[in-house]
Amino acid sequence: MSSGPSSSKYMVLARLFEMVDQLSEDQKLWLIKSMHKEALTSHLSKLIIDLGEEQQFALIERLKEMISEEIPERTIELDEGETTRVPCNINVDYSTQDQKYSNTILDISPAGVFIETDDPPEVGQKITLIFSFLTSEDHFDVAGEIVWRSSRGIGVKFYELSFEKQKWIRDFVGKK
Repeated sequence: MSSGPSSSKYMVLARLFEMVDQLSEDQKLWLIKSMHKEALTSHLSKLIIDLGEEQQFALIERLKEMISEEIPERTIELDEGETTRVPCNINVDYSTQDQKYSNTILDISPAGVFIETDDPPEVGQKITLIFSFLTSEDHFDVAGEIVWRSSRGIGVKFYELSFEKQKWIRDFVGKK
């Protein structure tokens, strides 16, 4: 077997595909989403072949890191409830059946929020949130469910928002 440049590129390409095969389903979905749902295999193949050997090995190292990173637990598909999310910094008080918390909403959409927390409650728990937008004195009392969590926080899907609350959130998201 030749040990020239094309052999080296083939070995790197084979290793990358092997690593992608080792990813969990959630990790694969996350990877696909992060690649903007392009034709992942053909797009990666072309890019990898065009990379220099040093860059290919750097890519392998990054994939190794990704395999060991914590991917949020999910109970919904990635496309379910996908709407525009906007970054924000909104104080929120929220409670589950057995505990109360105060943290920060880091992004919001009409479908839900991401709340930063060092102590994330379990997926599947019902949750009640109370927060207000900087543009309003009114406090929102919103029910939802924790649909995913990671070491950085929780994803909350809203339940049956009133038309007025939906409008406030859409207006807030639209202004960002």
